[in-house]
Amino acid sequence: MYIGKAALNIILSNLISNAINYTHEKDTVHIGIEQGYFFIQNKQGPTQSKGNGLGLYIVRNLLDNYKMKYETIEGEKFIFKIKLK
Repeated sequence: MYIGKAALNIILSNLISNAINYTHEKDTVHIGIEQGYFFIQNKQGPTQSKGNGLGLYIVRNLLDNYKMKYETIEGEKFIFKIKLK
């Protein structure tokens, strides 16, 4: 992954913070690498309306700026995937 240190710090802190804040108390957050993607996955908790979406907006803008591919999968679980080069 070719990205600036400050940008990587912002991306990871926002994604991890969101995953923790939006997960049921006894559920887990999964972070790993699979099939060429770095991913963060959590099961959606009851506090879904708690945020304003600004963190993910910033993450998406930074990834777009570095021309990095990413995708989100939403449902019972939320998965944010970043394609590794």
